[in-house]
Amino acid sequence: MAHEDDDLLFLNPQIQELITARCPLDVVYLTSGDAGHPYNRSPYAKSRELGVIAAYAAMAGTGQHTVTETITVDGHNITSFSLRKRPEIRLSFFRLPDGLPTGKGDSTYRHESLLKLFRGEISSITAVDSTSRYTEQSLIATIAGLARRWKSERIRTLDFDNSFFGHAYTQGADHSDHGVAARYFRMAGFPLHLRGGIIAYRGYPMSLLPENLLAEQARAKQQIFETYLHTVRCLAPHCSATRPITAIYRKWMHRQYPRPQQHARPGTVISTTGSPQFCLGLTGFVSETQHRLSVSGDSTWCH
Repeated sequence: MAHEDDDLLFLNPQIQELITARCPLDVVYLTSGDAGHPYNRSPYAKSRELGVIAAYAAMAGTGQHTVTETITVDGHNITSFSLRKRPEIRLSFFRLPDGLPTGKGDSTYRHESLLKLFRGEISSITAVDSTSRYTEQSLIATIAGLARRWKSERIRTLDFDNSFFGHAYTQGADHSDHGVAARYFRMAGFPLHLRGGIIAYRGYPMSLLPENLLAEQARAKQQIFETYLHTVRCLAPHCSATRPITAIYRKWMHRQYPRPQQHARPGTVISTTGSPQFCLGLTGFVSETQHRLSVSGDSTWCH
């Protein structure tokens, strides 16, 4: 996931179904969702981690007691929590800076963002707790290392095909962190030949689609999300632990949309970031390397 609530908003009730079936579940969050608040001086990012732990404990029907572990992959440290009574449920946090909806990043963290890393505008990105610094290559390798460590059979992530980034109230736009984090999970998972494949779920734009959850599913989804909100020390205008959720959030409570899988065909562009200076062109024989690039989201090479 990109942020600590994306799974609750966009993948549920699928997450609840997996927990009920007692499937091993390793959830990875790339950014801290800090929204520009300083990690060491504001409780906001830390409370989002506590909030999502509370939500998973509620879905599992257990207390919030966790076992904390620092996982090291290729020299990078990732803080990880597993539920004490359901140790097969693990939440891990890379704590990279929130890129903000359009990917511009915040001055608190030198305007670093996943989108800028993906576009090559910065060479590396630093965790908000200063524990690790990642190049694009090392970030992908670390995600893949976790998947190998946990013997992952399937990756569920956000929409890696949407190329329009912006705020939730901009029609058709998705948060830049959603799209780029999903591309990095896809790029990490593609060479692993996962038995269950990689499944993408629509983010912000699913509010434009018809409601497709049963009333009881929507109620349960909202209850879990409110558990998260009550734990998070919300800062206006993002959310409030004492006020009803906003209209856009209510729309997400009634929907869950896996993105239909697109397949690479001659002349088809898949997973671009929608910037006019980027182009994708092929002539003649398509090598295996080019095929992998075209389906994993790199569109910065031109002919």
